[in-house]
Amino acid sequence: MEWKSYDDILVGFAMYGFFTGEGENGRVWLDRFFIASAHQGFRLGSIMLEALIKRIIEEYDYPEIYLSIVEDNQAALHLYRKFGFAFNGESDYNNERLMVKKV
Repeated sequence: MEWKSYDDILVGFAMYGFFTGEGENGRVWLDRFFIASAHQGFRLGSIMLEALIKRIIEEYDYPEIYLSIVEDNQAALHLYRKFGFAFNGESDYNNERLMVKKV
């Protein structure tokens, strides 16, 4: 879990981890990633997602990062695609589509 602040103002939240029961060898998940609505539109999502991906790679040294997305969230979809995430054909238990980034 990761809390980020910008000029001492909390602007977002992220939660990530390694889930051993997923897939053949477990999966690293970017489970939650939010930027508060008052702080959206200032590139903070890009800045913080870039830093978060670096941290996940350093912490887990795993070849893939997974996330799930509500497909009609076009802003999130654009952001994740910009950072190399792509749909893998799977859905989660909430019927959200899974995206994966190869690292």
